[in-house]
Amino acid sequence: MDETAVFRDRTFGKFFGFPDCCVDAYCSKTLKHGVRPLCGFRRCDACAARPLEQLISEINARRICPKPFPLPPTSEDFQTILKDSRLDAAERECIASHQEALTSRSDEIRGTIEEMHARLSATETKLVDDVKREPAREQYFRAMFEVERDEQLNDFVERQYLIMREVFVRQVKSGHIKIRH
Repeated sequence: MDETAVFRDRTFGKFFGFPDCCVDAYCSKTLKHGVRPLCGFRRCDACAARPLEQLISEINARRICPKPFPLPPTSEDFQTILKDSRLDAAERECIASHQEALTSRSDEIRGTIEEMHARLSATETKLVDDVKREPAREQYFRAMFEVERDEQLNDFVERQYLIMREVFVRQVKSGHIKIRH
């Protein structure tokens, strides 16, 4: 692994508050064909044996990212992030140049999740109201609820897939994920 990628991954680890031992383990791991695991928090063996609640509390205490673990920053967070005194100039430049990757389209992902919850809640409320209004048609209303819910969930999964596909392509193009033939 080249030094630039290691520096980037160590900077990201610091940014997200991950323990140094976990970042070291992540940077040293390789899978088949020299490819490391996908990004995200990967615990080292020692931290994997620790209580997760304690580990998350420590991560949140160290985090430069203003959102608590496991949330990524939003694009609005970056003005504050880039002023954080815990980052040196090279780390600040690394974070700034990877802003799009670090947000991972979190604003859009969060928006689709919130929209899905609102749509499902409205569908459930409609079911309850319909059954109260016409109890004799309860089976019909339940069937319609199932159909609507399935359509909403399929739509949500499709939208999340497209977002994650774009994120994956961007990570491949940036060299963060390498595909070998």
